[in-house]
Amino acid sequence: MSIIERIEAHLSIQPRITNMGYALIGYALLHESLDELKKRQWIPVTERLPEKDGEYLAVVEDGELRDKFVVFYDEQYWAILMHQKVTHWMPLPELPHD
Repeated sequence: MSIIERIEAHLSIQPRITNMGYALIGYALLHESLDELKKRQWIPVTERLPEKDGEYLAVVEDGELRDKFVVFYDEQYWAILMHQKVTHWMPLPELPHD
């Protein structure tokens, strides 16, 4: 659900909300959306690694080639070829809800 849809849904429940109320709702929804965006940013492996095993979107370098792939991470190892190197990663997005 988009931010606009969330605001409209809330306003349909609370039609007599004040301007300050609109601002507070907007701020809360924006803050929530920024947290979601942070989850979708590339994280350098030099900064940190995933906290749990699973599949992640990763930037893999192989000599001069560089591309993104879904890669499995197991504790402290990436499931890639020995001569390849993961430089950045991010969690995979949720599946669509429709």
